[in-house]
Amino acid sequence: MFLFRPHHFVCFLSFQGKGYSSDFVDGVNEILTTLKDNPQEKLISVVQGCDSACEKCPNRKFGKCQYDEAVSEKDSAYSTLLNITYGNKLSFSDMQKIRTRIRKEDFIKVCAKCLWFDICLHNLFQ
Repeated sequence: MFLFRPHHFVCFLSFQGKGYSSDFVDGVNEILTTLKDNPQEKLISVVQGCDSACEKCPNRKFGKCQYDEAVSEKDSAYSTLLNITYGNKLSFSDMQKIRTRIRKEDFIKVCAKCLWFDICLHNLFQ
């Protein structure tokens, strides 16, 4: 079971092999490979706070994101905008359906200050 905070659905749907470190990129790729190999299995659990992607993130310190306030605001926004409920169990196929609910204007509003904004904007809305 992989733990996903709400904004990471957007990140994973636009991921292109770039990240904070090679360990982080490898971790995300491992998660994506498992999900894609099992598209119908409910392998994702929606959580608050650090999740499976955060395990190898260099911004995680003592079990918490050092940017927790800003990241939690993104989670709250995407939970509402994309109708993602904490505690839900989802499959990769369900995650793909979430992509259709991401509106460009919402993405710009929520993610404009993110380091990866340009990459995600291009990959989500090209």
